[in-house]
Amino acid sequence: PESIKSQFSYPQLSTLSYLAISYGAIVRGDFQAGQIVIITGATGDLGAGAVLVALAMGASMVLAVGRDQEKLEKLKQWDKKRIQTVCY
Repeated sequence: PESIKSQFSYPQLSTLSYLAISYGAIVRGDFQAGQIVIITGATGDLGAGAVLVALAMGASMVLAVGRDQEKLEKLKQWDKKRIQTVCY
């Protein structure tokens, strides 16, 4: 079998840990598809991963909260209908 390292780059593989941590947090919160999720710190690596995971798990809306307006706008591009942003 082909090694996973030959199929993906190291930067791609390194994002798996962020997604796994975010997944664990969302599952621990007893999330159910169709619910609204609030992600604080959404402009950081873990927060952005949590936004992706929440979308993939069927969140009806993700409220992404962060301090970097430019990064929040990039997050919103992932799903303009289901991601709302709050910059503080």
